[in-house]
Amino acid sequence: MATSSVLPAELWIEILMRSSLEGAVNMYQTSSAFRSLVQSNQRILTVTWYTFPFDLPIGMTPENPPPNFLGLAVQAVRLRERLKQADITKTLIPLAHTAHSLPSICSDDEDDEPHNIEYPFVFGDIIVYAWTDPDNHPLRTIIVADLKNETRRLDIPTWVIDSFYCQMLDDNSTLRISTICWDGHNDALTVHDYALSESEIRHAKHLLDTPIPPSVSIGNSPITEGDFVFVPGGSSLLVANMRAYTGLHLTFDGIQSIHRVRVHSDRRSIIVEFKDESDHHIHFSILPIPLAMPVLFSRHEDSQSGEWQWPVEHISLVSVFSYPTGFQSPDIPMPADVVITRSMSSGASLASLNSNIMEIIRHSTQSLDRSQPHVIERISVSINPWSIQSTILQPAAGPPPNFEILRVRGTQERYSSHAALIMIGETVGEGIYVLRTEKNDGMNWLHLNLPSSIDPSMKTTEVAIWGFDMTGGRLFVYLQDKLHVFYY
Repeated sequence: MATSSVLPAELWIEILMRSSLEGAVNMYQTSSAFRSLVQSNQRILTVTWYTFPFDLPIGMTPENPPPNFLGLAVQAVRLRERLKQADITKTLIPLAHTAHSLPSICSDDEDDEPHNIEYPFVFGDIIVYAWTDPDNHPLRTIIVADLKNETRRLDIPTWVIDSFYCQMLDDNSTLRISTICWDGHNDALTVHDYALSESEIRHAKHLLDTPIPPSVSIGNSPITEGDFVFVPGGSSLLVANMRAYTGLHLTFDGIQSIHRVRVHSDRRSIIVEFKDESDHHIHFSILPIPLAMPVLFSRHEDSQSGEWQWPVEHISLVSVFSYPTGFQSPDIPMPADVVITRSMSSGASLASLNSNIMEIIRHSTQSLDRSQPHVIERISVSINPWSIQSTILQPAAGPPPNFEILRVRGTQERYSSHAALIMIGETVGEGIYVLRTEKNDGMNWLHLNLPSSIDPSMKTTEVAIWGFDMTGGRLFVYLQDKLHVFYY
């Protein structure tokens, strides 16, 4: 190689392993010598994959990669560059389109709108979603579907779903689903594992099934990490060890509500984001994960029956960082009746992989005549060390004033560092706008063309748009009995 006379190959390997995945891929494409170096040393991609993780085929990991690992890495980096370099003035046209039959979420009446869809979870070609229809039977369904093989699909019957959370375990072949359901009498927390690497998607293990104390106000989704499951609700947090069947009901004094819970990257503590009762700030606190906890289920003597009990422990959270609830910039004059709304996806509970940077997308309400555009703010909070960066998106550089923020705000992805915010106009022909953000504070608007096959009624499209997968550049749209996936 041209540089080998200056640096030995072993040193170049170390340099590449300390670079990013993007850097390794770019070096790979600069010369035949670097191409040979990357191809012959798998550990370069294994290590740099963690700087920009992307979904691998089910059962494959960076340590046990697929044969086309390098090709997938190049594809992921180039897609990221395509979306990153997109200009709001240049509309992106879908490069491909697939349709997948998902009839279970249709109502019996063809004129009815689709059932309400919980935000889908995307794990490469695996999509997990739940549908609810409050006017019909109390039984609901969680669906796990393989977008590349329609025969690989599992319908999981359940009760009325208050919230649910999915996590792909480190083996990349086990899906863990946590649900909070109302069975007509009580809210209950259940956790199950499902095997994905076999010819059929199947149930693998039952981990937990416990009632939730009536005093806990369920608002956020549960989150799992290792043997632990965390359920935030109001000013309380349930913590359970699923392997030991132990747990605690933590109540926090002096707080109004929990906005978000994240597992710290050290996996030994959790980050609690909450609103204080005494000021107009959002606070962060770090709470060690309790290791020694009481047993949740106690059996009655001389009986197979027993009862669940959540021991209560009162805790005062110590704020280690905070930011005001209003817009960070004092240069934004806001009328008194304007409400600042927090984006739903930016408040999602996420596991440790995504916890070093926490993102908040907030926007103002819009006037009824849509004459004034939304004011949108992106906040990036770093935890090591604690710092905050705020960016107000200038309305002049954003979507037209007649566009409104969509009810659906984006898919929940395994490795996503984005919080997608979607805006739609009055007609399908105007396309949609998606706000793309990155951990390094880079962001841009994507203007996506909606194909002519989309229903011309924007009312229908508003209901039908499930979200935009930033990692894969995919728009999910549900029409009639099919899930349409458009690749940009």
